[in-house]
Amino acid sequence: MSILVIQIPHRSRLRAGSAESDAPTPAATSKDEVSYALSPDGLVLQAQGQCAVALLPKADTVIAVLADTDVSWHRITLPKAPAARLRAALVGVLEDSVPDEVDLTHFAVAPQASSGQPTWIAAVNRPWLRGELAALEKANVFVDRVVPASWPDDPPTGHFAETDSQAGNGSAHGVALTWSNPDGVATFRLHGGLARAVIPSPAPSGTRWSATPGAASAAEQWLGTSVNVMPTAQRLLQASRTLWNLRQFELARRERAPAFAGLRAQAGERRRQDHASVHGVFVRLVRLARLIVTRPSPPVSSCQPAGCRRLRNSSICAGPQPLIARLSLPLS
Repeated sequence: MSILVIQIPHRSRLRAGSAESDAPTPAATSKDEVSYALSPDGLVLQAQGQCAVALLPKADTVIAVLADTDVSWHRITLPKAPAARLRAALVGVLEDSVPDEVDLTHFAVAPQASSGQPTWIAAVNRPWLRGELAALEKANVFVDRVVPASWPDDPPTGHFAETDSQAGNGSAHGVALTWSNPDGVATFRLHGGLARAVIPSPAPSGTRWSATPGAASAAEQWLGTSVNVMPTAQRLLQASRTLWNLRQFELARRERAPAFAGLRAQAGERRRQDHASVHGVFVRLVRLARLIVTRPSPPVSSCQPAGCRRLRNSSICAGPQPLIARLSLPLS
Protein backbone atom coordinates (compact mmCIF):
# COMPACT_ATOMS: atom_id res chain seq x y z
CA MET A 1 0.00 0.00 0.00
CA SER A 2 1.61 3.25 -1.16
CA ILE A 3 2.15 6.06 1.36
CA LEU A 4 2.56 9.76 0.65
CA VAL A 5 4.08 11.81 3.48
CA ILE A 6 3.78 15.60 3.31
CA GLN A 7 5.62 18.23 5.33
CA ILE A 8 3.16 20.94 6.42
CA PRO A 9 5.03 24.30 6.26
CA HIS A 10 5.67 25.71 9.70
CA ARG A 11 3.12 28.09 11.09
CA SER A 12 3.80 31.79 10.63
CA ARG A 13 3.69 33.34 14.09
CA LEU A 14 3.17 36.86 12.69
CA ARG A 15 0.02 35.80 10.87
CA ALA A 16 -1.15 33.42 13.57
CA GLY A 17 -0.89 36.00 16.33
CA SER A 18 -3.92 37.87 15.01
CA ALA A 19 -6.21 34.84 14.96
CA GLU A 20 -9.11 35.41 17.33
CA SER A 21 -11.72 33.04 15.93
CA ASP A 22 -11.98 29.34 15.24
CA ALA A 23 -12.34 29.91 11.50
CA PRO A 24 -9.61 28.26 9.38
CA THR A 25 -6.69 30.59 8.71
CA PRO A 26 -5.17 31.04 5.23
CA ALA A 27 -2.99 28.02 4.53
CA ALA A 28 0.63 28.14 3.48
CA THR A 29 0.12 24.91 1.52
CA SER A 30 -2.28 26.71 -0.83
CA LYS A 31 0.51 28.88 -2.26
CA ASP A 32 3.84 27.32 -1.23
CA GLU A 33 5.54 24.20 -2.46
CA VAL A 34 5.61 21.36 0.03
CA SER A 35 8.21 18.68 0.63
CA TYR A 36 7.04 15.11 0.22
CA ALA A 37 8.22 11.52 0.37
CA LEU A 38 6.57 8.63 -1.46
CA SER A 39 7.00 5.05 -0.30
CA PRO A 40 5.47 1.70 -1.27
CA ASP A 41 5.48 0.50 2.34
CA GLY A 42 6.56 3.30 4.70
CA LEU A 43 10.11 1.95 4.85
CA VAL A 44 11.61 2.30 1.38
CA LEU A 45 11.89 5.73 -0.20
CA GLN A 46 10.47 5.56 -3.72
CA ALA A 47 10.36 9.27 -4.63
CA GLN A 48 10.91 12.64 -3.00
CA GLY A 49 10.84 16.29 -3.88
CA GLN A 50 9.04 19.62 -3.58
CA CYS A 51 6.02 20.71 -5.58
CA ALA A 52 2.69 22.47 -5.42
CA VAL A 53 -0.05 20.57 -3.63
CA ALA A 54 -1.99 20.00 -6.85
CA LEU A 55 1.01 18.18 -8.34
CA LEU A 56 1.61 15.77 -5.46
CA PRO A 57 1.76 12.09 -6.47
CA LYS A 58 -1.21 9.88 -5.67
CA ALA A 59 -1.07 7.25 -2.93
CA ASP A 60 -3.33 4.94 -0.95
CA THR A 61 -2.55 6.68 2.35
CA VAL A 62 -1.63 10.31 2.99
CA ILE A 63 0.17 11.42 6.17
CA ALA A 64 0.88 15.04 7.06
CA VAL A 65 3.85 15.87 9.30
CA LEU A 66 3.89 19.00 11.48
CA ALA A 67 7.05 20.96 12.19
CA ASP A 68 8.69 20.57 15.59
CA THR A 69 7.84 24.13 16.62
CA ASP A 70 4.13 23.80 15.77
CA VAL A 71 3.32 21.26 18.49
CA SER A 72 3.54 21.84 22.23
CA TRP A 73 3.67 18.95 24.69
CA HIS A 74 2.00 18.64 28.09
CA ARG A 75 2.30 15.87 30.67
CA ILE A 76 -0.89 15.35 32.65
CA THR A 77 -2.99 12.68 34.31
CA LEU A 78 -5.63 11.76 31.77
CA PRO A 79 -9.05 12.77 33.15
CA LYS A 80 -11.60 10.04 33.79
CA ALA A 81 -14.25 11.24 31.39
CA PRO A 82 -16.34 9.62 28.64
CA ALA A 83 -15.10 10.08 25.10
CA ALA A 84 -17.77 12.67 24.30
CA ARG A 85 -16.63 14.88 27.19
CA LEU A 86 -12.88 14.18 27.16
CA ARG A 87 -11.92 17.28 25.19
CA ALA A 88 -13.86 19.52 27.59
CA ALA A 89 -12.04 17.84 30.46
CA LEU A 90 -8.69 18.48 28.78
CA VAL A 91 -9.58 22.15 28.36
CA GLY A 92 -10.15 22.43 32.08
CA VAL A 93 -6.82 20.78 32.90
CA LEU A 94 -4.67 22.60 30.31
CA GLU A 95 -6.33 26.01 30.30
CA ASP A 96 -3.30 27.78 31.76
CA SER A 97 -0.62 25.69 30.05
CA VAL A 98 -1.11 26.00 26.30
CA PRO A 99 0.63 28.80 24.34
CA ASP A 100 -2.53 29.85 22.45
CA GLU A 101 -6.04 30.59 23.64
CA VAL A 102 -7.38 27.32 24.96
CA ASP A 103 -10.60 27.69 22.94
CA LEU A 104 -8.46 27.84 19.77
CA THR A 105 -6.26 24.89 20.71
CA HIS A 106 -6.59 21.40 19.30
CA PHE A 107 -5.65 18.52 21.60
CA ALA A 108 -4.54 14.98 20.84
CA VAL A 109 -4.07 12.21 23.39
CA ALA A 110 -1.09 9.86 23.28
CA PRO A 111 -1.71 6.43 21.76
CA GLN A 112 -2.73 3.72 24.23
CA ALA A 113 -3.36 6.26 26.99
CA SER A 114 -5.41 5.12 29.99
CA SER A 115 -7.77 7.20 32.13
CA GLY A 116 -6.32 8.15 35.48
CA GLN A 117 -2.75 7.50 34.32
CA PRO A 118 0.00 9.99 33.36
CA THR A 119 0.12 10.62 29.62
CA TRP A 120 1.27 13.12 27.01
CA ILE A 121 -1.06 15.57 25.29
CA ALA A 122 -0.10 17.27 22.02
CA ALA A 123 -1.48 20.78 21.48
CA VAL A 124 -1.76 22.59 18.13
CA ASN A 125 -3.39 25.82 17.00
CA ARG A 126 -6.73 24.58 15.67
CA PRO A 127 -7.64 27.33 13.13
CA TRP A 128 -4.19 27.01 11.56
CA LEU A 129 -4.27 23.21 11.31
CA ARG A 130 -7.86 23.23 10.09
CA GLY A 131 -6.90 25.71 7.36
CA GLU A 132 -3.98 23.55 6.22
CA LEU A 133 -6.15 20.43 6.02
CA ALA A 134 -8.86 22.34 4.15
CA ALA A 135 -6.33 23.61 1.59
CA LEU A 136 -5.13 20.05 0.99
CA GLU A 137 -8.67 18.73 0.61
CA LYS A 138 -9.45 21.51 -1.86
CA ALA A 139 -6.63 20.09 -4.01
CA ASN A 140 -8.07 16.55 -3.58
CA VAL A 141 -5.35 15.54 -1.13
CA PHE A 142 -7.16 13.86 1.75
CA VAL A 143 -5.02 13.42 4.86
CA ASP A 144 -5.54 10.17 6.76
CA ARG A 145 -3.22 10.97 9.67
CA VAL A 146 -1.48 14.04 11.09
CA VAL A 147 1.70 13.25 13.01
CA PRO A 148 4.41 15.26 14.78
CA ALA A 149 7.96 15.31 13.44
CA SER A 150 9.21 14.47 16.94
CA TRP A 151 7.61 13.45 20.21
CA PRO A 152 8.66 12.61 23.80
CA ASP A 153 10.79 9.51 23.43
CA ASP A 154 13.31 7.29 25.11
CA PRO A 155 16.16 6.95 24.27
CA PRO A 156 16.55 10.68 23.51
CA THR A 157 16.99 12.05 19.99
CA GLY A 158 18.58 15.25 18.77
CA HIS A 159 17.97 16.56 15.27
CA PHE A 160 19.75 19.55 13.70
CA ALA A 161 18.13 21.46 10.84
CA GLU A 162 18.59 24.73 8.98
CA THR A 163 16.39 27.66 9.91
CA ASP A 164 17.64 30.17 7.28
CA SER A 165 20.16 30.70 4.50
CA GLN A 166 23.08 31.24 6.92
CA ALA A 167 23.27 27.52 7.59
CA GLY A 168 25.57 25.23 5.67
CA ASN A 169 28.90 27.01 6.28
CA GLY A 170 29.65 25.25 9.53
CA SER A 171 28.38 28.16 11.62
CA ALA A 172 25.87 27.65 14.41
CA HIS A 173 23.90 30.62 13.07
CA GLY A 174 20.88 29.50 11.11
CA VAL A 175 20.78 26.03 12.70
CA ALA A 176 18.32 24.75 15.31
CA LEU A 177 18.41 21.64 17.47
CA THR A 178 15.25 19.74 18.40
CA TRP A 179 15.78 17.71 21.55
CA SER A 180 13.31 14.89 22.38
CA ASN A 181 13.52 12.88 25.57
CA PRO A 182 11.15 11.36 28.13
CA ASP A 183 10.58 14.85 29.60
CA GLY A 184 9.25 16.39 26.38
CA VAL A 185 10.34 18.13 23.18
CA ALA A 186 12.15 21.46 22.86
CA THR A 187 13.82 23.36 20.01
CA PHE A 188 16.86 25.63 20.52
CA ARG A 189 19.04 27.77 18.29
CA LEU A 190 22.64 26.68 18.38
CA HIS A 191 24.19 30.15 18.46
CA GLY A 192 22.88 30.83 21.99
CA GLY A 193 23.84 29.21 25.25
CA LEU A 194 20.41 27.77 26.07
CA ALA A 195 20.98 24.49 24.25
CA ARG A 196 24.22 23.90 26.18
CA ALA A 197 22.44 24.63 29.44
CA VAL A 198 19.52 22.28 28.83
CA ILE A 199 21.04 19.31 27.05
CA PRO A 200 23.15 17.18 29.40
CA SER A 201 26.80 16.64 28.64
CA PRO A 202 27.65 13.89 28.09
CA ALA A 203 24.32 12.97 26.50
CA PRO A 204 22.45 9.98 27.91
CA SER A 205 23.52 6.58 26.65
CA GLY A 206 21.79 5.59 23.43
CA THR A 207 21.09 9.16 22.32
CA ARG A 208 20.52 9.30 18.56
CA TRP A 209 21.87 12.32 16.68
CA SER A 210 20.84 13.32 13.17
CA ALA A 211 21.06 16.37 10.94
CA THR A 212 19.91 17.59 7.57
CA PRO A 213 22.69 17.76 4.96
CA GLY A 214 22.89 21.55 5.28
CA ALA A 215 23.19 21.47 9.07
CA ALA A 216 25.50 18.46 9.42
CA SER A 217 28.76 20.45 9.54
CA ALA A 218 27.52 22.82 12.25
CA ALA A 219 26.04 19.90 14.20
CA GLU A 220 29.31 17.95 14.22
CA GLN A 221 31.27 21.02 15.32
CA TRP A 222 28.78 21.69 18.11
CA LEU A 223 28.74 18.07 19.29
CA GLY A 224 32.36 17.22 18.64
CA THR A 225 31.30 13.96 17.04
CA SER A 226 29.71 12.67 13.86
CA VAL A 227 25.97 12.65 13.24
CA ASN A 228 23.67 10.65 11.02
CA VAL A 229 22.90 12.73 7.95
CA MET A 230 19.14 12.53 7.41
CA PRO A 231 17.56 14.32 4.44
CA THR A 232 14.08 15.76 4.85
CA ALA A 233 12.42 12.88 3.00
CA GLN A 234 14.00 10.30 5.30
CA ARG A 235 12.82 12.17 8.37
CA LEU A 236 9.31 12.37 6.94
CA LEU A 237 9.26 8.60 6.53
CA GLN A 238 10.57 8.17 10.05
CA ALA A 239 7.82 10.40 11.44
CA SER A 240 5.15 8.51 9.49
CA ARG A 241 5.92 5.34 11.45
CA THR A 242 4.92 6.83 14.80
CA LEU A 243 1.77 5.62 16.56
CA TRP A 244 0.72 9.22 17.14
CA ASN A 245 -2.24 10.59 15.19
CA LEU A 246 -3.30 14.17 15.87
CA ARG A 247 -6.56 13.82 13.93
CA GLN A 248 -8.73 13.47 17.01
CA PHE A 249 -11.91 15.07 18.39
CA GLU A 250 -13.22 17.80 16.07
CA LEU A 251 -10.44 17.18 13.52
CA ALA A 252 -10.95 13.43 13.34
CA ARG A 253 -10.69 12.09 9.82
CA ARG A 254 -13.95 12.02 7.90
CA GLU A 255 -14.86 9.60 5.14
CA ARG A 256 -13.33 10.49 1.78
CA ALA A 257 -16.66 11.53 0.32
CA PRO A 258 -15.25 13.70 -2.52
CA ALA A 259 -13.07 10.89 -3.81
CA PHE A 260 -15.45 7.98 -3.58
CA ALA A 261 -18.98 9.38 -3.53
CA GLY A 262 -19.48 8.60 -7.23
CA LEU A 263 -18.39 4.99 -6.87
CA ARG A 264 -20.58 4.47 -3.80
CA ALA A 265 -23.58 6.04 -5.60
CA GLN A 266 -23.11 3.74 -8.58
CA ALA A 267 -22.85 0.68 -6.36
CA GLY A 268 -25.97 1.74 -4.42
CA GLU A 269 -27.91 2.26 -7.65
CA ARG A 270 -26.92 -1.20 -8.88
CA ARG A 271 -28.08 -2.72 -5.60
CA ARG A 272 -31.45 -0.94 -5.89
CA GLN A 273 -31.87 -2.12 -9.48
CA ASP A 274 -31.03 -5.71 -8.52
CA HIS A 275 -33.49 -5.58 -5.63
CA ALA A 276 -36.21 -4.22 -7.91
CA SER A 277 -35.59 -7.00 -10.46
CA VAL A 278 -35.81 -9.76 -7.82
CA HIS A 279 -38.95 -8.21 -6.38
CA GLY A 280 -40.57 -8.07 -9.83
CA VAL A 281 -39.87 -11.76 -10.50
CA PHE A 282 -41.28 -12.72 -7.11
CA VAL A 283 -44.49 -10.75 -7.72
CA ARG A 284 -44.99 -12.45 -11.08
CA LEU A 285 -44.51 -15.90 -9.54
CA VAL A 286 -47.07 -15.14 -6.85
CA ARG A 287 -49.60 -14.03 -9.45
CA LEU A 288 -48.98 -17.21 -11.47
CA ALA A 289 -49.46 -19.32 -8.34
CA ARG A 290 -52.81 -17.63 -7.65
CA LEU A 291 -54.00 -18.35 -11.16
CA ILE A 292 -53.06 -22.03 -10.90
CA VAL A 293 -54.68 -22.48 -7.47
CA THR A 294 -57.93 -20.74 -8.42
CA ARG A 295 -58.35 -22.58 -11.80
CA PRO A 296 -61.31 -25.09 -11.48
CA SER A 297 -60.36 -28.79 -11.48
CA PRO A 298 -61.79 -31.14 -14.17
CA PRO A 299 -65.04 -32.91 -13.06
CA VAL A 300 -64.65 -36.35 -11.61
CA SER A 301 -67.41 -37.64 -13.86
CA SER A 302 -65.04 -37.33 -16.77
CA CYS A 303 -63.35 -40.53 -15.58
CA GLN A 304 -64.75 -43.74 -17.04
CA PRO A 305 -66.43 -45.93 -14.38
CA ALA A 306 -64.45 -48.93 -15.48
CA GLY A 307 -61.18 -47.18 -14.82
CA CYS A 308 -62.08 -45.73 -11.41
CA ARG A 309 -62.34 -47.14 -7.92
CA ARG A 310 -63.61 -45.73 -4.66
CA LEU A 311 -61.11 -44.90 -1.88
CA ARG A 312 -62.30 -42.98 1.21
CA ASN A 313 -64.98 -41.14 -0.74
CA SER A 314 -62.46 -40.07 -3.42
CA SER A 315 -62.32 -41.08 -7.03
CA ILE A 316 -58.90 -42.06 -8.37
CA CYS A 317 -58.82 -42.42 -12.07
CA ALA A 318 -56.52 -44.99 -13.56
CA GLY A 319 -56.38 -43.06 -16.77
CA PRO A 320 -54.21 -40.03 -17.52
CA GLN A 321 -54.93 -36.98 -15.30
CA PRO A 322 -53.97 -33.31 -15.64
CA LEU A 323 -50.84 -32.50 -13.66
CA ILE A 324 -51.25 -29.50 -11.35
CA ALA A 325 -48.03 -28.12 -9.88
CA ARG A 326 -48.25 -26.85 -6.33
CA LEU A 327 -45.98 -23.88 -5.59
CA SER A 328 -44.87 -23.24 -2.04
CA LEU A 329 -45.20 -19.47 -2.36
CA PRO A 330 -46.99 -17.01 -0.13
CA LEU A 331 -50.19 -15.72 -1.59
CA SER A 332 -49.83 -12.24 -0.21
